[in-house]
Amino acid sequence: MIDFRPVSIKDKELYNKYLPFTAHRGCEYTFANLMMWGEQRIAEMDGVLFRLSFYDNHYSYAFPIGNGDIKKAVTEIIKDAEQRGIPCSFFGVYQEDARIIEELFPEQFAFIKARDGFDYVYDIISLATLKGRKYHSKRNHLHRFTESFQNYSMEPLDKHNLHKVSELAENWYTQKLLENPDGDFEMEKNALSVALSNYEDLGFEGLLLKNGEDILAFTMGSKMTEDTFDVHFEKAVTPAAYVAINNEFAKYINNKYPEIKYLDREEDMGLEGLRKAKESYRPQKLIEKFRAVLIDENLIPRCAKDRDKENLYTLWQEAFGDSRDFLDIFRSTAYAHNRCRLIANSKEVLAALYIFDCIYKGEKIAYIYAVATAKSHRGQGLCNLLMADTHRYLIKNGYKGAILVPAKESLFRFYENMGYEICTFVNEISAEAQSETLQLEELSSSDYADLRKAYLDENSVLQEGENLRFLETYARFYRGENFIFSAYKEDNTLRVLEILGNTDNYSEIVKTLVCDKGTFRTKGKEKPFAMYYPLCDTIKDYPTYLGFAFD
Repeated sequence: MIDFRPVSIKDKELYNKYLPFTAHRGCEYTFANLMMWGEQRIAEMDGVLFRLSFYDNHYSYAFPIGNGDIKKAVTEIIKDAEQRGIPCSFFGVYQEDARIIEELFPEQFAFIKARDGFDYVYDIISLATLKGRKYHSKRNHLHRFTESFQNYSMEPLDKHNLHKVSELAENWYTQKLLENPDGDFEMEKNALSVALSNYEDLGFEGLLLKNGEDILAFTMGSKMTEDTFDVHFEKAVTPAAYVAINNEFAKYINNKYPEIKYLDREEDMGLEGLRKAKESYRPQKLIEKFRAVLIDENLIPRCAKDRDKENLYTLWQEAFGDSRDFLDIFRSTAYAHNRCRLIANSKEVLAALYIFDCIYKGEKIAYIYAVATAKSHRGQGLCNLLMADTHRYLIKNGYKGAILVPAKESLFRFYENMGYEICTFVNEISAEAQSETLQLEELSSSDYADLRKAYLDENSVLQEGENLRFLETYARFYRGENFIFSAYKEDNTLRVLEILGNTDNYSEIVKTLVCDKGTFRTKGKEKPFAMYYPLCDTIKDYPTYLGFAFD
């Protein structure tokens, strides 16, 4: 077992000795963050520095750094995790780290894009000047601030005024808890407490924004590299004060350290409001990171086999409420073992998904469907593991991208954290039957596929073959004057999965197909629908339309 010990301020010199052996400079590599966040432990062995983190109720290792044998070091970590009875996973893994791990331990780790942990890096001059159209709203906020607080002043943080930071922070946390009683700020409060207690030793610098004796905002950070400054904390009492302290700190650092070109404003931690705020300042770049997870040899993702049928049915019935008749139809029209990926033990299928073949810009992409994890095994990272492995499987089999449709709103963030981005929006229209009817022609699936191509632009996904064979088991295809659509009936309601072309005759369509009311999904801009993950660099544009989500 690796002899880890808690990090203390005395380890700063030792830690900085190892930093030159890595070119990475994300926020997790700063000694200040190592001291402040969670429970951090370090160890030295054969020229390598090891780090073990207990953060957000999970243990994880950092990628080892030093001039020693990295393969030996990772092997030691694998053994250490087994001895401690914890999952072997690495946080803050960069592309180069992932390449090294995969080269040394081929197909033994799954790599999961950690979107919540991406660093936001900004050009310091842009934040100091706020020039250009993209900062128009920020300049307006700043103008409102200077009008409201005409006697504001800035004051560098030092040991004489650090107590004012504590006062503002305490009031800020109190207010946030009133707004959100379920909010959890303890970890951040502890981190700030460590920062203030070790302010000078950690090399912090900061500013207070004041109006008279009232504290409106504070910020503090530390030098990360020769050209980058890390902003660790920023709190303000109003939105305009946030803009002001951000702008003033950029000017302060730029004047004091002309060699600094960038401000690293760290991660958004998956908080929607924080992500929007960081994106609104137009980062020059995001530092991408991954989580690397050792694949349990007893839970290695694989293609489905005949023997998995009943267990797959059980999983999908539990997850989606599917009837056995529906699953039998799916199996007879669209299913193939090599397009069903799953994780199973000797008794049950723990997680599974299905791959429909589609075409985008002449290349094969995968529509990932029916992603499910057994209720008894949720929260264990199996879906992340299965998805990461599926991406690798798809690349090996010539797929250029993956697209999926989250079943509910909360899953958009879940898949976003895997690296998926929203690519398709739709409008959903409701209509009731009216007295008039239309002339409609029912089409075969092959005729519908041919006509559909004429209505789709080059950024649309073509879904043919098993896609339409499965769809026509419960839906029908129609042509009207200058439009086509696919739909099915549910009681007295018409469910239109897509309608393409020129029509406003929604009520007439409902009447013609002898229903009382209908819902229509159209190409639009109102509601996020599909998400895309690129598996290659050859296709630059994301698809803007996916039609069938197999409701």
